[in-house]
Formats: sequence, structure tokens, C-alpha cells
Amino acid sequence: MIFSVADFFITNMHVFEMASNYSPGRSSSRNSNKADGEFYDKWERYTQALMDKPSVSSFAIHSKNNCRKWTSTPGFHVTKDEIESLLSGFSDEQRLRMEGISLAGHPYTFTRFNLNRVMMFGRCSKTGSGCAVYPCNTCVIIATHEEGAQTSLCCNSIEKLGDFLIENGF
Repeated sequence: MIFSVADFFITNMHVFEMASNYSPGRSSSRNSNKADGEFYDKWERYTQALMDKPSVSSFAIHSKNNCRKWTSTPGFHVTKDEIESLLSGFSDEQRLRMEGISLAGHPYTFTRFNLNRVMMFGRCSKTGSGCAVYPCNTCVIIATHEEGAQTSLCCNSIEKLGDFLIENGF
């Protein structure tokens, strides 16, 4: 049986409820490391659902509040400074045009916002790969795609996920 990304998230909504107030290492239980592991294991299933799409090559969700990683693909480490720069770029387009976008140490040229300035897009001139950024209420979704992948498919996957998260309070 094939599920869409949105179906997968609806089925596992309890993880999002945990995420909205979660801070690793602050569990009140005596087994906080176990709680942390269970939390991240559940998020990894969400990551895998997106990675099953051939249009997404790397992916992360981070808290907007403290930039803490909720989930990401292996090896895709977006720094706190990079996330803060992305988020401030939604209100300072000129800086983005001058400095560009940096994700996990890789530079992208800022190319555009979508029509209602909800998503940000960039392209790497060296490799032809691209990126999409979607800030939700409490988190930011970051995705990249390789050259040759259809940019619109990556953006569509991220937009659907972002819309779903916003509709559900994230």
C-alpha cells in the first residue's frame, strides 16, 4: 500500500504533538536517554517518508525557537547560524541576494520566493543542485535536490508537508 507524505504524518500525529514542546535531555522520566531515542526514532520515519521521494536528496526540520534539530537525513547538518540567517532572510531579501544561502556549509544563490513569500528557493551554480526552505509556525523545513531532479517535485513535497504542519499547529 502506498501512502502520501501527508497520510504518513496524519497517521503519526502524536509525534508532532510531542515535538511542539520537546527539548532533548529535559525528560522528567528516569530514562531520559530512552525518551530522547524514541522521539528521534519516530522523526526518522518522517524523514524516510520524504526521502522515498526521488526529488528530495537531503532534508531537515528544525525548531524556529532554538534552531534545535527535530530530524534530518544522515550527514545533513544545518547550523544554528544558517537557520537564523534563513529565517531572517524572509524579511531581508536584499541580504539574501547579496550573501546567498548556506546550508550544511554548501553555498546556494538565492533565486526567489514563491508568490506569497512562504517558500524560499536557491540554486548552487557549481553543481546545479537546489534548495527549498519553508518556515512553519514552530519549525522550519529545509530540503535540497540534486541537479536533474525536478525542482518542482521537491518544492511540491516540501510545500505539502509545510501546509500540513501549519494546519496542525506546527
